[in-house]
Amino acid sequence: MEVKPEAMDVLVKFSSGLPILMHEIGDATFWLDTDGIIDEHDALKGVMTTAERVGSKYLDPKVYRSVRSERYRSILKKLAKVPISRYFTKKDVEAKLSENEKKVFHNFIRKLIELGIIESDVERGGGAYRFVNEIYPVYIRMESERYRKV
Repeated sequence: MEVKPEAMDVLVKFSSGLPILMHEIGDATFWLDTDGIIDEHDALKGVMTTAERVGSKYLDPKVYRSVRSERYRSILKKLAKVPISRYFTKKDVEAKLSENEKKVFHNFIRKLIELGIIESDVERGGGAYRFVNEIYPVYIRMESERYRKV
């Protein structure tokens, strides 16, 4: 099977250097491919499939089941509106929040850190955070889109 360099870049980026994710993304991409050539489109489909699998298995129980507050869920949906990236700043998210959400945002951040979903990004400065895993923001965006359609 041939893997195009741009596809390999996608596979490497979203695996976050984690062997279990490398396996999951590779497996999904392999089975979704139809022509024996993994291109960027195939790799992205594999990532989305993996995000759904891994997210529902690991992230959903951690986040969606433990973050029961309506304000927290609303913040999570707004976090999904920040461009999909492993990195975000408190300032970027706060700009999208209501006054009530801003009051609990610090606690929300602390909860995500406790759950091992995000961590402070000291290299980018104060108020900067990164998802521990590249697949997490993809899953959060997918879940946000799913709830919006319901």
